[in-house]
Amino acid sequence: QGGVANYSLVQLLRLCPRLDFADEYGRAELEAALCALLKTLSIGDELLPLLAAALRAACGGEDGRFQRIVQELISEVDDPLEEEAAEAGPSSADALGADERLQAEQQRMLA
Repeated sequence: QGGVANYSLVQLLRLCPRLDFADEYGRAELEAALCALLKTLSIGDELLPLLAAALRAACGGEDGRFQRIVQELISEVDDPLEEEAAEAGPSSADALGADERLQAEQQRMLA
């Protein structure tokens, strides 16, 4: 069922740049939905370019607006490993463990 939902999402995202965004309310709702999807950690990497293209289209060609939204999204993304390290406190043993987990997570993401 996830494959069907993913396929449907890809098809809808491919349509977004071709939509008429004259309706301000509809454009704002689409923009909010796309931002919510971009904040979701379960979204696959293959969807990111489509989401970005759809968001750029929803911004109506205003590059400054698109850039501000992307900057806000990036600033709102929380790194679970950094949060875990902050909650654990500044002890050196915890910091070393967090650094090791961060490196392992980075290697997993690059693989």
